[in-house]
Amino acid sequence: MKNLRYKGFQGAVRYSKEEKLFYGNIIWIKHLVSFEGRSLSKLRLDFRDAVNFYIKDCRRQNFNKLTSKTR
Repeated sequence: MKNLRYKGFQGAVRYSKEEKLFYGNIIWIKHLVSFEGRSLSKLRLDFRDAVNFYIKDCRRQNFNKLTSKTR
């Protein structure tokens, strides 16, 4: 599967056959932000929620979120 993209952020996606679960993390940032879902639609929704949470948290902590890079 290709990386997910949202608001300039990318998420690397993997699949666990044992757990029957899609999961991943936002890449090209300094922090670990993960997301998951049992279906692709739930995975995409959780990815968007994770990006929005990350942006909001960066603003709250006055952290420069511009460490994200689209590669």
